[in-house]
Amino acid sequence: MRFCILIGLLCFCGPLFSQPVADTSVDQVSGPDGRFRVLRIFPMHYWLDSEQESNVRALTEASGPGDPLVVVLWGPYTPRVLDANAERSRIVPQHFEWFLHRLCYKDVNYEDPAYRKHQMAESRCYAERTVEFLKGRTLPYFMFAMWGDNLESYEYIGLIRYPVILLTMVVFSIPQLLLFLLILLPFKSWLSSREFVQRVFKVVLPMIIGIAWLFFFMERVGDEWYITPFRFVLPMSGVYFALTFISCMWIADYVYFRQNNPPSPWVVAFFYVFAPIMILGAGAAARGSRGTYVSSRGSSSGTSGGSGSTGGGGSFGGGGASASF
Repeated sequence: MRFCILIGLLCFCGPLFSQPVADTSVDQVSGPDGRFRVLRIFPMHYWLDSEQESNVRALTEASGPGDPLVVVLWGPYTPRVLDANAERSRIVPQHFEWFLHRLCYKDVNYEDPAYRKHQMAESRCYAERTVEFLKGRTLPYFMFAMWGDNLESYEYIGLIRYPVILLTMVVFSIPQLLLFLLILLPFKSWLSSREFVQRVFKVVLPMIIGIAWLFFFMERVGDEWYITPFRFVLPMSGVYFALTFISCMWIADYVYFRQNNPPSPWVVAFFYVFAPIMILGAGAAARGSRGTYVSSRGSSSGTSGGSGSTGGGGSFGGGGASASF
């Protein structure tokens, strides 16, 4: 009898001590596309891939009927935005998960006892950003889609994205150009009588400023939604400026050394905007042609001659592979 009572108490009190599958919350959203519910799911333990679908469906069923459901599921490195059937939601854009990750992800020390609190805050950030997007505040996502570091994605923006990124590079390089001219100012008279030193100074200084800009901003881009999209473009504008050294040399001639007869302003402007692209394109083409040349020589050596030359070809092929690597 006592044994039966003990079993009954354990069955009755067991659910009171069991850990919940996930921490959840639901937000009601009304926006330009209608009414939605955003279900935030933060797993209390790691879910295997085979567990995710069943757990998500169980939690969506528990949320009850109502407006269409957008499920934001926290993951270790990236969130998942799903529908009530645990499939990718079609209510948000294709790359919306990447947007949430870039805006909310914080790299935390897993040895820190409070790391779960950081992850919980990250999960809430995912839900808040999703709610804001469904309410019609799409500007943060548009900025990420336009200027984010995922350059292969342009989604609904179209190919116009790449000229916009180029123009943004030019805009971010203007402060570097002003710094270049400001540094040259004290040396104007001294460089005027030293043509070779002047030329070296005008070529090397933009490279120094550009590389310094790159390393300065590489770790100093903030977490605010209006600056995080430029996490890639802002530092890389330093590399862009370093490759405009030809135009910088001519601009310095216009400002300080008119005796050098710089070319037309239109030529200077053209080279300032497109020279970095042409230099990078020429470098890529040179690497491609060199790889083709090494490959063709290796194949011709390997197929010529008899057994002795085959051994030689194999040796040369190995040397060519090592050089290419």
